[in-house]
Amino acid sequence: MRYLISALIAAVPSGLILFAAIWSSIPKFTAFIESIGSDDARGVVPGEIPFTVEEPGEYLVWLYTQTLYEGKSYATSGLPGGVELSVKGAEGEVSVHWPSSTMTRTASSSASTAVGEFTLTAAGDYTLVVTGERGSPFVLGIGPDDFFETIVGFFKAVGLLLAGIFCGIACFALIFCLCIFKVFKKPQPASKSA
Repeated sequence: MRYLISALIAAVPSGLILFAAIWSSIPKFTAFIESIGSDDARGVVPGEIPFTVEEPGEYLVWLYTQTLYEGKSYATSGLPGGVELSVKGAEGEVSVHWPSSTMTRTASSSASTAVGEFTLTAAGDYTLVVTGERGSPFVLGIGPDDFFETIVGFFKAVGLLLAGIFCGIACFALIFCLCIFKVFKKPQPASKSA
């Protein structure tokens, strides 16, 4: 019986620690999931795609090689030849160049690959201008280059969850042992000195 009571006493604080770890990591996992495949703007091109930037930084242009956009399916094997990308905004025209590394992403029924990157020095309204061959339309998206921040956020969430599990187990073991060896220890009769 004393083991059951000790386990129940130890389960309360360790369960609270575990609950707090799970509750704290849920927003981090949610942010990670939402950031996968999210763009500030998407549109069918050739043409223009208006977008708003909340903060300056590095941005990517994504070519959707397969996607469902506004009820229509689009697929392409790559950026058509002769297509030129530029970004226009209050600060003038910003050059778009090929990404320094190959990046692809897949989310549910969409697949995309990065075909351009550019740097914006101010928040505001911008337009991605796509000119060139007027072949089959395709879908482009614009989004922040936040791959590193996304991965760091994921590992923070995993670390928080694992730390909570470890602390919950350690708390349970410590309280359980203390209860077994201290609380339920039978008092020893005082020895009589002669």
